[in-house]
Amino acid sequence: MGKKIYKLEKFEEEKFKLFAIHSNIDDYKIAFLLNSKCGSKFVKARGYIDFPNQNAFFNHFEWEEKKKGISCDLFSNKFIKLEDDETKVKELFNLPETKEVYLIRNFKKVDYFIKINSGVSKEFFLKEISKIDEVSLFYEISVERLSGFSLNFN
Repeated sequence: MGKKIYKLEKFEEEKFKLFAIHSNIDDYKIAFLLNSKCGSKFVKARGYIDFPNQNAFFNHFEWEEKKKGISCDLFSNKFIKLEDDETKVKELFNLPETKEVYLIRNFKKVDYFIKINSGVSKEFFLKEISKIDEVSLFYEISVERLSGFSLNFN
């Protein structure tokens, strides 16, 4: 009996959809509103998305339902970092300088992103998110526009 030989072909990269959310509310509140108005089940992830070289940490919420095949992520795009110089802070009218750090610099005006890995159609969010008054704008971002940026969460 001869040996069977299996050849590993190139496989496609992970396919996902990415949506931008413009809203001036806090991340926990946007997660709550998405859950209550859209029927999603985002919960705060254990860790943060961190940029150690920038000392920046981005909040991250996830929605996983393995039985239904649902996998989505919600994450903030902005982190406000305080550049505190102890000598300046001790003076009465000197406030620490702030610096905004962006997770995806090409989209500085975007406040939050939803990454749909599987199990949810874009129509699911498009239809229901319009009912959230605190969201001023919601749209899909072409993944090709992210050139060289990885959105893998562990």
